Amino acid sequence: MAFRLPNGSTFDFAATYAPEVTVTLITNAKPAKATSACHTLKAGDIVVVNSGWVKITGRAFRVGVVAADTFELEGLDTTSTTRFPVGTSAGTAKKVLTWVN
Repeated sequence: MAFRLPNGSTFDFAATYAPEVTVTLITNAKPAKATSACHTLKAGDIVVVNSGWVKITGRAFRVGVVAADTFELEGLDTTSTTRFPVGTSAGTAKKVLTWVN
């Protein structure tokens, strides 16, 4: 089910997910970079993040630059250590496989 706004934008809802991957750290950076050993994410994937940082828990992000054990969370600015305390970012990420629209 999608929700359409008066300006033509829509909200689509995730229907299925890949198994979650463990995130051991998210950097205080712009964009934030997540560390996850042996992840299989690719640039452009959409992931839902759960973290010790409640401000990002349950939010969806597009994956940016990917390396062997890291991936960027596009559009996420975690440079404020007041809002995003160092050392409390561990959690999980799961890739959205299909959408309901």
